Amino acid sequence: MSFNILSIQILLSSVERKKKWIEIERKYMPYKTTYNHSYLKKGNFWHQQIHLFKFPFYYIDYAMAQICALQIWSIAQKDMYTAWNVYMDICKQGGRLSFLDLLDHSGISSPFKEEAFENMIDSIDTWFSKND
Repeated sequence: MSFNILSIQILLSSVERKKKWIEIERKYMPYKTTYNHSYLKKGNFWHQQIHLFKFPFYYIDYAMAQICALQIWSIAQKDMYTAWNVYMDICKQGGRLSFLDLLDHSGISSPFKEEAFENMIDSIDTWFSKND
């Protein structure tokens, strides 16, 4: 699977973003699609996610952590002992090193680099193939 995160550009209009929100809501939160409010029915429910406006790095932090966790998971698919040691080393070094230095020290790729995705995509594809 060829994956080039740097070449992906998502440029959606306001209307397209709202339609996408409605689509995601219907799929993952069908209980929220029953509200009877014209503003929310137009795909504006995401406006209630106040941390998008007040604390935008909240989601970014979660995304970075997830990419790093998936890399450790990817290692565990091949060698659980090594994955555990990487995880424990990160825990031991946490608070002593900056985020990027911590990743460098542990051998985990920065989520700001394409290789972070390349390192885990094959493992994810393999896992889904086996568990589909």
